Amino acid sequence: MGVDLCVFGNHSVALDRGNIIDKEKILKKLNSLKLEDSEFLMEKRCIWINTPSENENEERKKQIRSWEIRREDEQYNECSLVGPFGLKIDVAKHYVEIWHFVWRYHHWFEIDSKERNWWQLYFCKIVRAFGGDYVLYLPDNAVKLSGYQPHCVDMPLDEQANIILKEYKPCFHSLEEATKWYSYIQTKYYNKHGQYTSLYPFVIDKFEDIENQILK
Repeated sequence: MGVDLCVFGNHSVALDRGNIIDKEKILKKLNSLKLEDSEFLMEKRCIWINTPSENENEERKKQIRSWEIRREDEQYNECSLVGPFGLKIDVAKHYVEIWHFVWRYHHWFEIDSKERNWWQLYFCKIVRAFGGDYVLYLPDNAVKLSGYQPHCVDMPLDEQANIILKEYKPCFHSLEEATKWYSYIQTKYYNKHGQYTSLYPFVIDKFEDIENQILK
């Protein structure tokens, strides 16, 4: 089993039994991103699904041209939204989880800088649409850092982030700096032992690396 990238952001929206208060305002912000014409997303989705779609569900995902509410879970007070190209956002009490077409956790630090920059800008605009201002990058399983997944605990994302900062190393507040560290440590470890390390950086991304692009 691989170790995948999970992206969690803070938010300031209110939920009532899975229903987003001011949902029309949120949907308007999301749809203003105009992702439906993105050649980048079209290319990445084709790679993601790997083979031509053969079922109606996949075809419908490709045909979605705007964001819409897919599920409102009254029991768990959670809401799911789907958007162009099958992108998805899950909204819970303490966080939003933003789905993407990046593969493994280590890929996030290894992919071309232009692609990483595109996704970082996308994460920024999504989380800001929900009134948040940062995201956490976490692996989904198999390594120590995956034990800090926010859906494993019932606490505000700020508190969870502070716990990680106290208990885990290495930690970064800049994705650019984390990427440089990862490149260095992987090269050093690979040259010495002939294999990659499973030591992953923890990043709280407040998007300072791309501040000049956010309003474009």
